[in-house]
Amino acid sequence: MQSAFLFPGAAVKMCGRERDFFQRHEGVMRPFLEEGSAFAGTDLIAAISDETHPSLTELQSQALTYSYGCGVAAVFVSSKGWPYFMAGYSLGIYSAFAAADAVSFHDGLAIIREAYTLAEAACVDKACGMAVVIGFDAEQIDDMLRHGDYASVCLVNSNNATAHVLSGKTSELQALVDDADARGAFKAAVLDVTVPYHHPVFLQEVRAPFEDTLRQFAWRAARCPIISSIDQRSLREPEELIPFTARNIVTPVNWQRVMETLIAQDVVSAYECGIGISLTQNGRMLPDAPRFINIKNAHQRAAI
Repeated sequence: MQSAFLFPGAAVKMCGRERDFFQRHEGVMRPFLEEGSAFAGTDLIAAISDETHPSLTELQSQALTYSYGCGVAAVFVSSKGWPYFMAGYSLGIYSAFAAADAVSFHDGLAIIREAYTLAEAACVDKACGMAVVIGFDAEQIDDMLRHGDYASVCLVNSNNATAHVLSGKTSELQALVDDADARGAFKAAVLDVTVPYHHPVFLQEVRAPFEDTLRQFAWRAARCPIISSIDQRSLREPEELIPFTARNIVTPVNWQRVMETLIAQDVVSAYECGIGISLTQNGRMLPDAPRFINIKNAHQRAAI
């Protein structure tokens, strides 16, 4: 039976089991969290404690998501072996690269910093961000964008048929969220990020310097194929992974199509490697969805 490792993106919410999973597998996970803590300049292990929730900057939060995800993947590999595929949701591609041994864990942290620094500089005076709208299909989202005053807003990801992520100016995103609420959306909210990731206009200037920087790192062929969130191709070689990584930051992606590709490849077990259970929740809306294993149910479902 084929399996896939999936890695969540930025601003993912904790599910309350992060510390428990870490404590069960501390021997495997601690080195990742300690190196991530040194990089972030804060105690990331404390950040997953039920009792202590330190305030993290955006970059520190990304370091936590990356480090914890790589640690969870190492636990799953040690228990179940290598998957047939990996895929990353937005920021999650960096965890997928490190977990698949395409880059070192250390280099992955440096790549995250470079991506954040370049993207933040490109938007420093633009007051940008991201938002999520749940309860409408893509056609309804497009209709809202066409008929509202949202010139800067782009649809940049579809989690499933009724959950969508948008990037643009914060003021326009807030107006769109208010509009979606008025129209009866199940949920609409501006996300706690300051960079409009995947925006094809605001971040276009980032692509070339980011790719130049990526080529300075030591890349290797991935241990298993990584599914592109842009065009759903299977990527493995450095000359495939590097351009994809540079495009990913400035190009709309589609998580729903990633999952549909994995389903078409007969993936029956999806291991969510990271904080929270957001990818599991997104996957529940997909026909023929694989069986999801995550930090909340791994002991019950997979004896991990």
